[in-house]
Amino acid sequence: MWYMKRTALASGASHFVKTRVAIAGLLALCLCAAAPQVRADSRTEYLVELLKNSGNFRSRVQAVKTLSQIASATTDGNEKSTILKALMAAAVDTNESVRLMVATALGNIGDATALPTLKKLAKDKVSEVKTQAQSSIDKIEKKSAAGDDTASLLGLDDEGMEAEDLPDTFYVGIGTWGDKKAQDFADLEPQKYIKKTLKKKLGKMSAVVIQPDGEGADTVKKKAKQKGLTPFTLTGSVSKLHLDENKNQASAKLQMVVLTGDGNMAMMLSATGAASVESTGKMNASRRKDLVYSALLSAMNGLTEDLWNHFKKEVKADKGKKKKKGGKKKGK
Repeated sequence: MWYMKRTALASGASHFVKTRVAIAGLLALCLCAAAPQVRADSRTEYLVELLKNSGNFRSRVQAVKTLSQIASATTDGNEKSTILKALMAAAVDTNESVRLMVATALGNIGDATALPTLKKLAKDKVSEVKTQAQSSIDKIEKKSAAGDDTASLLGLDDEGMEAEDLPDTFYVGIGTWGDKKAQDFADLEPQKYIKKTLKKKLGKMSAVVIQPDGEGADTVKKKAKQKGLTPFTLTGSVSKLHLDENKNQASAKLQMVVLTGDGNMAMMLSATGAASVESTGKMNASRRKDLVYSALLSAMNGLTEDLWNHFKKEVKADKGKKKKKGGKKKGK
């Protein structure tokens, strides 16, 4: 049995930050646990000014990245609008790295008002900028077509797994997820949200082929054997989900059990997540939803990153075995 416990954190109005990740540069100004808490509007104003006036392109790139993360987490419509305007204005930056980061950021934020700007970037003279802009356009259009207005899902594509081209190796299905510990949030359907999020995260793993929903165990084994894949089923539960309305904070803990094709436990993963926003006034439905989903997503990011790392090790170990076996045959 392989066991790991992870912790992920979303602080202030920024993105989800995983433990063991070093935070440097401008991001340290935004997310520093030991520093006094800075109000979101002051932080945003500083970064917007930095983006406009800094003569160092690396500082502008980092400003774009951090503003994107704030916009994806904030529940303040005015703050998000301010950031979008600043990022769209930066689409004409003379440095290609800044334009590339803008194209990425606008896709991650996922607001349809950025489409005209992205379409201009899709004609950029630099091929990497063009490609990223088109990818962001597709991402926003898919989101609009699906009618998904959950702000917490916007950061899924840039959290956790890095792009890595690995051969299809695992046939993974999503099993039962319990949410009895989250009955106070039954109206938000946490189980449904978790499964939807998990499926999107699995879709990012190049080594994974996702099983269709409702596929029986016998069919799974048969298909996995035909395709030469290793079958797994991901089950789990919400072991904690809490919302502090006075402090505008939410926390969540998820546990995931990875089952083999025979129903045996291959590994168990655990992760916690948290989210908070700088805001005044009473809790409203929109903020409640974003905080709860953000905390769940924060924990899910930890689970899936650990799963992805384990899958990568398995693929590389298998390659090593095949290479070694091939070498022995050649020697003979």
